[in-house]
Amino acid sequence: MHRTSLRRLEVFVAAVEAGSFQAAAERLGISQASVSKQIRALEEQMGKQLFTRKRGSTGNLTSEGGITFELAKELIEKAERLAGGVLGNTSKKGRRRIVLASHPFLGWAIARPLAGYTADNPEIYLSVRALNYEQLVTAYAQQRIDVGIFLAPSHTPELPSSHLWTEPVGLYASAAHPLSKLDRVRSSDLLKFGFIPAHSDRLFQELVDRSLAQIGIQDYPVALESEHPALTIEALRLGLGYTGSFPRVVAGEGIHESDVRRLPIQVSGFEVRLCVQDSLRHDPKIQRLIDFITRQCAPTDDPATM
Repeated sequence: MHRTSLRRLEVFVAAVEAGSFQAAAERLGISQASVSKQIRALEEQMGKQLFTRKRGSTGNLTSEGGITFELAKELIEKAERLAGGVLGNTSKKGRRRIVLASHPFLGWAIARPLAGYTADNPEIYLSVRALNYEQLVTAYAQQRIDVGIFLAPSHTPELPSSHLWTEPVGLYASAAHPLSKLDRVRSSDLLKFGFIPAHSDRLFQELVDRSLAQIGIQDYPVALESEHPALTIEALRLGLGYTGSFPRVVAGEGIHESDVRRLPIQVSGFEVRLCVQDSLRHDPKIQRLIDFITRQCAPTDDPATM
């Protein structure tokens, strides 16, 4: 589901809440055929049937559809909170609009500083999008975004990009997990237990696999696989395995050291990279925003010491 566009999820949620495809079309200001097409595409991407089909009616939600509906609402609400925290209720009239896309995992790093930046620069307003790398590549090619901040390796052939900072990464387990009792953790210790991947997109998983491979972890056993962050965190608390995360994310989640601990083994961080539309590279307002992000959103700790 990580490749599903936010728009298709919005159409799906609207169809469920409105009670029919026609009512959803009226709410969204699009055709009924477009609603049907979007939901069909969503079902194909997920490989699941979301509605039971009945001639002349929308039908009912399947069990998979019900689960997807709840998760989709939560995802949309989080995206709206991210944009709302930056945009507030300020009027957009007469202001310069800048569309900024960021990887979902970077939302916690940029949202609060950008809210302050917008308040200090009333001549602009930011429109923030939460996009994974694959979605960002498409949005950039279609010129639907001005600036993108994403996680990627140094070479990004699909996007002209530059390095902003390296985000530290740590391995975590519950305080009661056997790994948390060790003064030193080796790759052989990790291979005895299952890993809990935090899925986002294909490239993100490649970055995770690359970092684990650098410490000798390949073909690792998986304890639990989920695209739902809350389930990942709960599995970690229950001691089902260990996972990789950003220290700033763990701190932001308010996870206490008595519940979850960072394991004493160093893994390489992830590059945070920047892309800007060619026509905007010398735009003073864009450059001012990038300078601010570079100064205020990067981690304060030296990644080498993490």
